[in-house]
Amino acid sequence: MLDIAFGPAQADLAQQLQQALAASRSLTNLDKATLLVLATPQSLQDADVQQAIAKAKKSDKNIIPLLLEPTQLPDDIALHALDLTGQDLTEKNTVKRIVNHTLRAQITQQKRRTNWLLMGLIGLAAFIVFFWAITSLSDGTIAFPVEVYATENAARETMIATLVHPTLEGLQPRTTEDAANFPATVEAASTRDRAFLRGTATQLPLNQQATQAIIIATQTAAAEQSAVPTFEPTAAPSATP
Repeated sequence: MLDIAFGPAQADLAQQLQQALAASRSLTNLDKATLLVLATPQSLQDADVQQAIAKAKKSDKNIIPLLLEPTQLPDDIALHALDLTGQDLTEKNTVKRIVNHTLRAQITQQKRRTNWLLMGLIGLAAFIVFFWAITSLSDGTIAFPVEVYATENAARETMIATLVHPTLEGLQPRTTEDAANFPATVEAASTRDRAFLRGTATQLPLNQQATQAIIIATQTAAAEQSAVPTFEPTAAPSATP
């Protein structure tokens, strides 16, 4: 149940707001009856508004003051106040704010305490499980499945050795023409082999660079060796009698 308390000058505005809120299905079945108060300094002095607020307190309704102007609210009704100063109460976004605020006010203090208690218990349980897991890993009660990982890695290496490597052997370039066409060969390879071929393609230039460096070093050493002057031994002159 949703009621609106308003002053004499707010009758038309209250009717427009009532019609706008009636279109919201979320407010049709509220868990707790609610009183919206169109709060201004003048309306809070109105006898009918004060009487509606007093009845709402006795019946334990939610009281939600909608502040249309800067207003000093009594402490006993200020808990769920919503400041709408200068806003059009019939505007779509404003109506949506009122609806959402009204629904949030349905959550009582007892429900909030229960929710916080539940969250605390869940957090405590999570901490206990985490501490137990760390302790178990430290003392060896729980161990990582090393053998399982080793078996999986061995199976993977076997698959690569038996299925992938033979294919790579046939696809690797053997001639200059093969090397020139190697990028196309990589793209045409199966998805399984493509990653390995790309690794091979990366390694080939490195191997070629290393080979070229060795050739250059060998040629340089040979050139230096050939540049060293050689001396032929000469016969010592024989003594004349």
